[in-house]
Amino acid sequence: MDTSPINPHPAKVTSRTETPPALVRGLQFFENRQARCSTNTNRREQNILHHFADYLQFIGLPPKDLYHNPAAWSIVTFELANGFVLWQINRGYAMGTVNNQILTIWKYVEMACSAGIVTDEEYAKIRLGVFKVHNERDFQTRLLQCRLAKKTYPANLELKILLLHNDQVATLKSQPDTPQGCRDGLIMNLLLDCGLRMKELMQLKREDFDLETGKLRIPIPGTRKVKVYRLTEDILRLTLKYFSESAPSSGVIWRGSRKGKHGLTDDPMSERALIERIRTLGERIGLKGLCAKDCKSYWQAHTARSQT
Repeated sequence: MDTSPINPHPAKVTSRTETPPALVRGLQFFENRQARCSTNTNRREQNILHHFADYLQFIGLPPKDLYHNPAAWSIVTFELANGFVLWQINRGYAMGTVNNQILTIWKYVEMACSAGIVTDEEYAKIRLGVFKVHNERDFQTRLLQCRLAKKTYPANLELKILLLHNDQVATLKSQPDTPQGCRDGLIMNLLLDCGLRMKELMQLKREDFDLETGKLRIPIPGTRKVKVYRLTEDILRLTLKYFSESAPSSGVIWRGSRKGKHGLTDDPMSERALIERIRTLGERIGLKGLCAKDCKSYWQAHTARSQT
């Protein structure tokens, strides 16, 4: 039997909430970086992260202090970072400005990942996909319009990159079973599944396709190097059909369209016609102004997701 006296004034038990280790590490990373950087750099990064927070608030997320609070980065995903890029581009920001802001996002996501706040998978998606998707300006269509009209290339030309969805991509890749449809399907599959640039697409020849190994080899101008793309089953099927039925035996493989019909002419397809054809295929499903850069953006984002 316990005969110890009862304390009439028991000590109050206070609960002490410990700071999570990930947050402690994140604070150390943030403080160390900001201490190393100059005042102007810190001010610039603070403005960029404030701008990113404005975007998050614009899409309905609560405001976050991304500059001081590492825990705020736990909500940042590839989709949010990619949406931030598109949001800026569609509002008319210059590509140099967009890229500088994405570089800052990179640095802070990397610190948050090192601290354990952002997962390695999400950081890999952002690192592989977001910046590469929009690190070059592709004004093929508008440049061609300026040349045809003999106008000076406008320095303040606004760029809008279309964000393609999987159902739209499937529709673009599936074209009618006609000579023209086979050619169009091959064009869209090469753009969306290989991420070819407009110039690469325009200059394709029969000898670039290795149908036995299922690979496409494109020489890099000015070097001895070759870009190698693995062809999908759909591309192989369309290539075999197009080569056997429509493609010329030598030179560039693309043939022009017959107006008002589904056949092809014996004349090669011009750059202007190819650009306009991609645009027309996009307009049929409600994608106004579709170009090769939009397709490459989709391919790069899709590749980034599949690698992580």
